[in-house]
Amino acid sequence: MSELLSAAWWSLAGQRAARSFLVGLLPFLPAIVAGDTTALLAGLSAGALLAVLSIATSWVNLPEVDGTPRPWWAAALDRVVRTFAQAFLANIPAAAVLLSDVDWQVVLTNAAASAAGSLVLALISVLPESVPAAIPESVVVETVDAEGRVVAGPASPFETGTVMRDHV
Repeated sequence: MSELLSAAWWSLAGQRAARSFLVGLLPFLPAIVAGDTTALLAGLSAGALLAVLSIATSWVNLPEVDGTPRPWWAAALDRVVRTFAQAFLANIPAAAVLLSDVDWQVVLTNAAASAAGSLVLALISVLPESVPAAIPESVVVETVDAEGRVVAGPASPFETGTVMRDHV
């Protein structure tokens, strides 16, 4: 519950919610560009619900907060699956009373398009949970590899603030 009072948490959750809102609009773009105001309203409401669902899932688990870097593919897969599930829920019409009232093909298509948009965003941008933290030189005394070469520390060939990764 303390993360809800953190400005850093709200910043990270807000970034995810904004991305979710934008990818939620993707399935509606062709109709919006054609001038369909109904599609605009449907896209805005689906995007808004996606943003709310994104904040809710961020409250449960926001990988950027724990500070442990993850492989890019795991971070991207997590985002794509979350986006698909959020878009799936957001595209079910509020007026649907029975399961038969829902056009499942449209719901699944919109969810898949939103998930694809999330994957494209992951490919063209940096995922904060997959970026390893920089290790300040003042913290590292000296790290030596198996052959005895200094790989981090005062005698390191790397510049100060170089991002360090585990190479196994």
